[in-house]
Amino acid sequence: SLRDQLSPEAAAMKIQKYVNYRIGKNLLASQDAPLSAGAASADGQAGGGGKRATLHFAREDFEPFAKASATLRASLTDFSNSFQEIASKATKIEAAMEKSLQSYVGSPRVSRGDNSSSGGAGGKSELVIPWGILPGVLRAWEKTVDEWALQISQKQMQLEAAESERKRAKLGGGISLKDNDNFINIFTTASLPWMTGTAVNPLLRAAYLSRLDKKVTLVVPWLSPSDQGDVYPHNIVFDNPEQQEAYVMDWIKKRVPFEPNFKIKFYPAIYAKEKGSLLPVGDITRCVPDGEADIAILEEPEHLNWFHPGRRWNNKFQYVVGIVHTNYLDYVSREEGGNIKKNMVRSINSLVCRAYCDKVIKLSGAVQHLPKSEICNVHGVSPKFLEAPAKKALASQAASLSQAATAKKQPKGSGSGFSKGVYFMGKALWAKGYSELLDLLAVHKKSRGKNISLDVFGSGPDFKEIVSRAEASGLSMNFLGAKDHQDASFRDYKVFVNPSLSDVVATTTAEALAMGKFVIVAEHPSNHFFAQFPNCMVYRTEEEFSKCVTKALQREPEPLSDEDRYRLTWEAATERLINVAEPGRKRNLTAQALDQLSWRTHHLLTNIEQFRKFAGAGVGTRHAPEDLRKMDGEQYSGAGFFDRARTKKARA
Repeated sequence: SLRDQLSPEAAAMKIQKYVNYRIGKNLLASQDAPLSAGAASADGQAGGGGKRATLHFAREDFEPFAKASATLRASLTDFSNSFQEIASKATKIEAAMEKSLQSYVGSPRVSRGDNSSSGGAGGKSELVIPWGILPGVLRAWEKTVDEWALQISQKQMQLEAAESERKRAKLGGGISLKDNDNFINIFTTASLPWMTGTAVNPLLRAAYLSRLDKKVTLVVPWLSPSDQGDVYPHNIVFDNPEQQEAYVMDWIKKRVPFEPNFKIKFYPAIYAKEKGSLLPVGDITRCVPDGEADIAILEEPEHLNWFHPGRRWNNKFQYVVGIVHTNYLDYVSREEGGNIKKNMVRSINSLVCRAYCDKVIKLSGAVQHLPKSEICNVHGVSPKFLEAPAKKALASQAASLSQAATAKKQPKGSGSGFSKGVYFMGKALWAKGYSELLDLLAVHKKSRGKNISLDVFGSGPDFKEIVSRAEASGLSMNFLGAKDHQDASFRDYKVFVNPSLSDVVATTTAEALAMGKFVIVAEHPSNHFFAQFPNCMVYRTEEEFSKCVTKALQREPEPLSDEDRYRLTWEAATERLINVAEPGRKRNLTAQALDQLSWRTHHLLTNIEQFRKFAGAGVGTRHAPEDLRKMDGEQYSGAGFFDRARTKKARA
């Protein structure tokens, strides 16, 4: 409160200034008239000098509120303008204070002289300031300061959106993913047939939430045919959203053991080639009618909101949860001007998560610190990956019983159900672990005098450079192109290696564990969830990597226990999501003020077309097209100032 922040002397001076302003403004015939000699004399006695009183609020009077926005000084002017809304409240306080003064026993009265009969020079009113009752005024001020601050915040929120009161009321009642009456809307940054994590995992999440009788809508990007050709594999192109919806539903129905029951909606998006990402066009909150705007789950909230120009998510929806999938700081740090980009992206990610999310879930500690965040792996693996190990384990047990008499005479591992050795899978980008992988294999060759034979699956923009460097290093790597991890051929591999340091939680690693394989991963926050499984081997140095590979090839993986198997399922992941996404305690006024400032700053910038072009949002992407079917991605294309050609940190 004000009392806690000011000494008695400083408080008295500020109250004196307030009384001079408020009482003087009302009693003088003219607002600009100078104080009378009597007032000046009183002022001199109280303030220690004969200077004229300053009839205005000084900026330091609002210092307690200014401190709430210390991290966003650039937005302070805009935020300060909102204080004009308290004029009516200030008038009410003034009346209460004046009434208190006049009723104070033994206090002097404020003289209300008639202008025409005033004895003051120039016919001005005489103002008598009752400094003798300053303690009473101070108590009145201290009593109202907290109420004043609260009403300022409430008024600000009312101006942002009429729904804010409804949201607060519902939050007070405990809105939750556990309540089946709430509509759950999942927004993501990619869609099938693009086989990327942000397309597959939100789709499975929607399916498993619908299995619990939740009312679920999955909102995915729609690309124009020209952009589809650059993104979707095997030259797949859809003429309209209905065709793509049918494709997506057919895919998910083949991969879950139940009938999924959720809706799919599309928002307009473009493919930004320079970023290798999809960017929303216009205000995508409009995809959901207000009557269904209960809960929003933003898959990659930072990505969805980098250039979001529209309505604040928290005002549209009653509760907003963000799930962070991608370590964007690692990606941009590998580009030209990486350090500058990294710091910028870190700040922007923090800004938009603070502005638009009520809670943020990080899949692991591999990503940056974000406001309102908790760490929890809320991803699972498709049931198809868990079927094969069970069958293989039964077959292996039967074989062990029938060969028990001769098992000791056979070479170790000869009874294995795996006919192939080591493999790696990942999009052909240096950032996906290829740089680390080639370094590890080169060190192994140098120290052991022989290669590790490794099959590699994946395609992408850096494919040719990766192959070229592997050949130049004389490594035994077989590049076999992209392939679905559910392909039957992967069942025969015994060891999966994933040296990537850019993942948040690697889906391929979870899938390999589910198939009963050894997985070899680096000591890294993204792998902490996997380290608890007995078939996971963690290395810290190149030498430890070589030892892990040798050990894995000589041993047999342990069958998954029922507990470990359940931990990998989407049922368990959905249960973790529902629990961790529960609303926490209500944020205090300072935190709410920072949230508002974050939104105001971001909203202001993303609605300036010149800034959008500069930042790389494309041309004209502030407004969505009226008809998705007539959308042409080419008309929105346009690189920003920082969208230069990528440079790869591939050590020679």
